[in-house]
This record gives sequence, structure tokens and C-alpha cells, in this order.
Amino acid sequence: MDPMTVLLSALAVIGTAAQPLADQAIADGYAGLKRLMISKFGAKDPNLETTLSQYAQKPTVWEAPAKDTLETTGAIKDQEVIDRATDLLKRAERSQPGVTGGLVGQINAQGGRVVVVGHHVDTINMGDE
Repeated sequence: MDPMTVLLSALAVIGTAAQPLADQAIADGYAGLKRLMISKFGAKDPNLETTLSQYAQKPTVWEAPAKDTLETTGAIKDQEVIDRATDLLKRAERSQPGVTGGLVGQINAQGGRVVVVGHHVDTINMGDE
């Protein structure tokens, strides 16, 4: 599973959910993911918070700038960020089945966890699902 897809999907889940703030756990998970990214990578890109917020509101319009920001800051290679994004997607799917467009099903089918190891990325079964 491509970590960029996982991370972008998690950052957009608030805007794509049928009832975006109906589940406080999802809203809190999104806020926590965003806070984590800003605390870890905000110094590398002063526009990170704005880019993430704009992407959540208009994913199609802000996809290219968001991808560029995630790559240049290194957020896409950070295991803690990817783990939080995966967890957020799984919670969103449990709360509103179908909201991830089948992405969680793909993650689970490939072993349940997206892992970043150097430049190699894969999904492996860690026995925690």
C-alpha cells in the first residue's frame, strides 16, 4: 500500500465523511494527526498547516501541493505519521462504513499495517488487527 495514498486519504477523511464531525473520535484523530505533522515537520515548511487545512477542504484542488509538501518535509517517510493515518482511516471506516472508499479493506487484505522501511514501503501483518 502506498503511504502517500494512506496519508492523503486520512487528511481528507474529515471532508469526505457524510457527517464529518458526527464522530468525535474521528475529529480528534484527525486533529491529532495534523498536530503531530505540524510539530514534526512545520519547521521545514512554514506553510504546512495551511496546506493541510486547504487539502482537507478541497482535496482535488490541493492534491499536488499537499503531495509536494508531504514529500519535501519527509512526513511521508515517518512511521509514526503513517501509523496514525492508518489508525484514523480504520476508525473512520468502523464509524461510517464505506467512507474510505475501500482503502481500509485493501490495507487489511494486505496484512493490516502500512510500514515504511528506508525507501521500501509495504503492508505487513503485525498480528495487531
